[in-house]
Formats: sequence, structure tokens, C-alpha cells
Amino acid sequence: MFKKLWIIISFMVVVALTAITGSIALADDGTGQTEVQKVNKIKVYRYLLTLNEAKLTETLAKWTEDGKITAEQAEKIKQQWQQDRPKVVRAWVFKQLLKMNEPKLDATLAKWVGDGKISSEQSVKIKETWQTIRPGAVKLAIARYLLRVDEAKVNEALVKWMTDGKITAEQAGKIKEWWVSKKAE
Repeated sequence: MFKKLWIIISFMVVVALTAITGSIALADDGTGQTEVQKVNKIKVYRYLLTLNEAKLTETLAKWTEDGKITAEQAEKIKQQWQQDRPKVVRAWVFKQLLKMNEPKLDATLAKWVGDGKISSEQSVKIKETWQTIRPGAVKLAIARYLLRVDEAKVNEALVKWMTDGKITAEQAGKIKEWWVSKKAE
């Protein structure tokens, strides 16, 4: 199960990075660039993906007017944005769904079906994907949290999870062993 999660997450990351870097390459004028310049272009494109189409058009027009990009580059960026934006929005929405518990997910999907935003078949597919990915995503989020905090916070979290019945004392011990080994690396 965890292996499948890593494969799915890896695939999604590769697709996103390919889309982003491919889009940035479209705006390149063919001159050599340093890694810092390439990273900055990626950051700019990620920012552009957060904009709605009207704001994107306004931003590209201003950059063209200011001489930062050519009209041809602006058009290529906009075309790539139109291709990438739906994927980014879907990925963001699914990430928000992963944060929900099952009753909240069910209610959200039912509302979307009722509002005509998705079909019943799409709702079932989203739920199946959520059921496949969520356990691993939760583990990954917990691991990231634990690796950011000190030992006192780890102990506090483990006690709370045991008190809430989410983990056993044995599981808490294994988690603590894992945390200690990761901190030692």
C-alpha cells in the first residue's frame, strides 16, 4: 500500500515538474541560463499558476509593456498556462480532499454531485482514489510533522494519540524508535 502511494506521488511530482519546466522553457529566448535563473523562472511560473485568467493576462501585458518579456513569450506562457492550470487546480483540490475525514469527504462529494459539478461516477472514482492514497498521505504528513519538532513535542503527540485511541503503546514505541533513528541521520 505504502509503495503504491510513493509511486502515485512520484508520478504526480514528475508530471507537475515536467509541466512547469516545460512551460518555463517555452519562454526561454535561447540564451544560456544559470541554475538560479532557471529556479527563478520556475518560481515565477508557479506564481502565475495561482492567478485566474484575467489576472494572468493583466500580468503578462504589464511584463510585456515593461520589456521583461516579448509578446511572443507572453503568448507561449499563456498557452502553457491554459494547458497546465486545470491539472494544478485538480491537484490542489484533491490535496484539500485528502485533509478531510471520510464523513466530510462524503458530504463534500454529495454536495458537488447535487450541484452538478461532478457526476456520480466521478464521485465514486474520487472516493476510491482517496481511500487508496489517504492512509499513506496521513502517514507522510505525520512523519513530516514529527521530523520538524523536538523530542518533547514528539512525546506529547504520542501520548495524545494513545489517549485518543489512535495508536497503541507498541506503535508509539516504534514511532519513537523511528524518530530517534531519523534524527540521528
